[in-house]
Amino acid sequence: SEEQKQRWLPAMARMDLLGAFALTEPEHGSDSIALETTAEPDGDSWILTGRKRWIGLGTHADLIVTWARDTTSGQVGAFVVERGTPGYQATPITGKGQGLNGIPPKTELWHIFVSCVVVAYVLWRVQGSTVGRAWAAIREDESAAASQGIAIRRYKLGAFVAGALIAAWAGGLSAHVTFSIDPNDFAFSKAVQILVFAVVGGLPNVAGPILGAALLTALPEILRPLKDYRDIFQGAILLFVIIFLPRGLVTVAQLRRTRRLQKIGAADVA
Repeated sequence: SEEQKQRWLPAMARMDLLGAFALTEPEHGSDSIALETTAEPDGDSWILTGRKRWIGLGTHADLIVTWARDTTSGQVGAFVVERGTPGYQATPITGKGQGLNGIPPKTELWHIFVSCVVVAYVLWRVQGSTVGRAWAAIREDESAAASQGIAIRRYKLGAFVAGALIAAWAGGLSAHVTFSIDPNDFAFSKAVQILVFAVVGGLPNVAGPILGAALLTALPEILRPLKDYRDIFQGAILLFVIIFLPRGLVTVAQLRRTRRLQKIGAADVA
């Protein structure tokens, strides 16, 4: 309202008052559709019921813009809550740099398999689409793709967003399997490991990264008796693939078929 603007905005512009934006909830994150915090009208005021999490300046702000669902209309709206309002409590959360622990174990094995199958199927279908052919052209020769009218930046951005969505989903599944998540879990070494999965399995084929991940994840367990030499074996496999199978293990069947056809062709010529 105009009264609220006159009351708070000048002081906030002078930095005499601090504000916070409270949307994120423990169970649903920033999903406003699944918002559980409610606002019930009580005369000229409102009664807010709910919990928020990970609110920047939540413990220091003088005004907290809290998002809640109106119990009468079902609509989501923003409600200004002043620090010191009865019932309002802000508890500092420390140690975020050390990760989150105590995550509920909600991921089951079938969740992982179904997710893998769905993602693989969608990507397989995309390969034959206009977007998939554009990505393949950019992968093989970016300059040639641009000369054919392919919007390089747009398709690269699309690939980046698609990869981020898949990685976010996989990270969520992983967190609910290991019951904790830590910044070190996704350090540079993890990025290199994922890249090695794709190189060993085969980049041009959807099944390639899956094959590479399955092989290199199972390999340490298979080589447990030779634990002191596991890194050597993994490095040897990577070098072998790069030298003899530059397009990955998934192309072994294709190479065998090509050689068989070459033999048949040579026999026909003879």
